[in-house]
This record gives sequence, structure tokens and C-alpha cells, in this order.
Amino acid sequence: MRLKISSFICMLLLIINIIPASASEKGIIVSIDNIDEIVIDNNIELKIAKNSLESKIQYYKDLDKKINKLQREITDLKADDKSEKITDSDKPDDKSEKINQKEAELDTLEKEYDKKKDDLKIARITYQNKVRDLVTTAQQKYIDYLYNKSLKDIKEEEVNYNKDKNNINKAKYDMGYISRNEYLTNTVDFIDIENTYNKSITDEEMSLKELKSALGIDDENITVNENLDFDISKIANIDFEEDFNQVINNNSNIKIKKIELDQVEDNDDSDDYEIDNAELELTKGKSDLRLTFQDNYNNLMNSYNSIKNSMNKLTDKENAFNIKKVKLNHGYISNKECEEAYIQLINQKSEYIKEKNTLYVNYLKYMQMKDGYLI
Repeated sequence: MRLKISSFICMLLLIINIIPASASEKGIIVSIDNIDEIVIDNNIELKIAKNSLESKIQYYKDLDKKINKLQREITDLKADDKSEKITDSDKPDDKSEKINQKEAELDTLEKEYDKKKDDLKIARITYQNKVRDLVTTAQQKYIDYLYNKSLKDIKEEEVNYNKDKNNINKAKYDMGYISRNEYLTNTVDFIDIENTYNKSITDEEMSLKELKSALGIDDENITVNENLDFDISKIANIDFEEDFNQVINNNSNIKIKKIELDQVEDNDDSDDYEIDNAELELTKGKSDLRLTFQDNYNNLMNSYNSIKNSMNKLTDKENAFNIKKVKLNHGYISNKECEEAYIQLINQKSEYIKEKNTLYVNYLKYMQMKDGYLI
């Protein structure tokens, strides 16, 4: 059993990586591994969010400096009050009043500081969510592009196959090997095939534009690395419970709910009802998260099993078509029988690409949620 599983994984990796990586001397090379870096460096929406976060960080730092300055001033005032000889009966009251004013101001700033501290934690998490959302969108657009590119390649293969078939058919007719009736019967009508092919070209071009837009590099030349490489063997060995513990530790919503619970518990004015509600919100958040993660896990496993079945079917169709070609060359079968085998092969290739795309998407969603992405 272990040998069969290993053989399957090796075959699957070979099929998934049949398209070589693109190479280019110009432009940005885009792969699944560097999408996050490209988004962070180029996406305008993210730059705005980063500036907003940095503004909050700077305000927090300035507040900290004000507090430190006030604390030093109060310390100096108290030290002066003790060391100076009192000659004026109003002086102690003046100095005490000044100290009281400074301490009141300090108390206000410290309360604001504590609030801004929690606000800043949430702002950081919000920014991380923004990064993750935009990276997730770009990764999805990357997968969509690879999917449309693969479909276009299949349609191009189909066009070339039928062109060759028509050319051979015409040559046979011109040389008198087949009748006009047989020539007309075997000649493929290209209208539907070319229309489908042209649509696949449009879909590929549109998905490339959408990918560039998601990356924030609309006006840049890019080269897409078409080798989406991840270790599929890991899917069979996934430990759901272990991964869910990472989800709990990494999820942004859970982090925020924990901060909110801490705020309620630290607030002297909070009653038991408010604390209980905050705890229930945290518990519910974890429960809802588990259900969502379980759905992602089930989808991943289903697509993993589906692609195994699709891969076996693809191998069978390829073998069947190769056998039909040999038989056709020896005159044992008709063109129609070979054509039917080819159509079945093309259809299965398209089905396999869809299954592969579904696996990519479900694997991406699962891993992103595990890493704390809001999926």
C-alpha cells in the first residue's frame, strides 16, 4: 500500500509540473512564492493602509514621549519642593497646585496611552488582515491565470491536431487515395474549434490583466512562472487537530476577541455580565472557526481524491488514443474511431485541469487559514 501511494504521488508531481517555468530577461518574475513581496511593494491600497498604521504608531510613540517628559517634570517639581526653603507662605500652595495639575494631566495621558496601546494592537492586526486579503486575492488570480493558460494550451493543441488531420486528408484526396465523399466526411469544420480557441486566448489575456492589477503592477512587464510547485504528498499526512491549534493561535479575529476580553477584564467598571459576554464571544469565535476550517479540510481531501481518479482516467485515455493511432496507421480502424478517442482524451485533459485547479485553490485556502488568513 505504501508503495502504491508513493508511486501515485510521484506520477502526480510529474503531471502537475509538466509545464516548464517561464524565463525572461525583462520584467518581474511572478511565482507563488514571491506574490506576497510583490503585493507589499507595489499595491497602492496596501501602501495607503501602511501609511495609516505608521501614523498610529508615531502617535503612540509621541504619547509615550509626552508621558516620560511629564513624569520627569513632576519628579523635578517634587524634588525642588523638598529642597527649597520656604520664604513665601503662598509658595507651597502654588507648587502643590502645579504638581497636582501635572499629575492630573499625566493620569489623562496614561489612560489614553493604555487605550491607544490596545487600539494599536488591533490596528496592526487590521493591517495584517489587509495584507493577507490582498495577497490571497493575488494568489487566486495567479492560479486562475495558470488555469486559463492550461485550457488555452489544450485548445491550441486541438486546433493543431485538426489542422494536421485536414492537411493529411487533403493530401490523400489530391493523390487519389480517398474519394471526394470520404474527403468531405473526414474534413473537420474549424469554425467552432477556432471560436473556442479564440475565447480561450481572450480568457488568458484577461486573467493576466487581473493578476497584474491584483499585484499592483498594471503598467509593468511580468513573466509568470507556470510551475506551481508544492509538495502534494503533505496533503495525505495532514493532521487536522494539530493544524487547527495553529489556526487558533494565528487567526486575527481570535486575537482581537482576546484583546477585547482583556479590555473588559481590566476595566474596573465592567460587570460580570460584560465579562461573561466577552468570554462567550471568544468561545463562539473558536467554534465558528473550527466549522469553517473543517469545511476547508473536507474540500481539500475531496479534491485530493478527485484528482487521483482524474489522473487515472487521463492515463487510460492517453493509452487508448495511442493504441488507436497505431491501429489507424495499420488500417485496422477508421478515422472516426481514432477521432472519438482523441476527443475523449481532450475532454479528459480539460477535466483534469479543472480538478487540478480545484486542488490548488483548496490547498491554498487551507494553508492560508492555518496561517491566520481570514478565509
